[in-house]
Amino acid sequence: MNLSHPNPPEFSAAIEMLGSLNIPIDPLLLGRIRNAAYAGTLTILRNAKKDPVGFVCWAGGNKDSVRIADRFGLFPSHFWEFKEGKIALLMLVFFAYPSNQEARKAFKDFLRTHRAVYYVKRERKRLMLRTSRGFKRANVT
Repeated sequence: MNLSHPNPPEFSAAIEMLGSLNIPIDPLLLGRIRNAAYAGTLTILRNAKKDPVGFVCWAGGNKDSVRIADRFGLFPSHFWEFKEGKIALLMLVFFAYPSNQEARKAFKDFLRTHRAVYYVKRERKRLMLRTSRGFKRANVT
């Protein structure tokens, strides 16, 4: 990662959304957003008019990344770890108020583009695999 280059537009859009709602940004969050932006895994969610309505900060992980996240709660923290595989490790999903409904639709579109997704919601860890009938829960082994 070469920080002498200007920040990717996704990074600026994500920080602007957080700043517009006065959400504090701690160094860990800022680092994850920046690494995801440089790795190409920071996805800006847009409505039908192409206005930003949220974002997804994720990393492309492999089986080992999922095991580490599942067993120890450790998500990628270095730039190169954001591009290790094809499993989407969701670290932050942000919907900008008052565009929640539009952001949910855009988020569902984001999920449809990934074969496997790992996330933690309310202390529950999930690995979901997309099938022809939608997403199905899988076990982390």
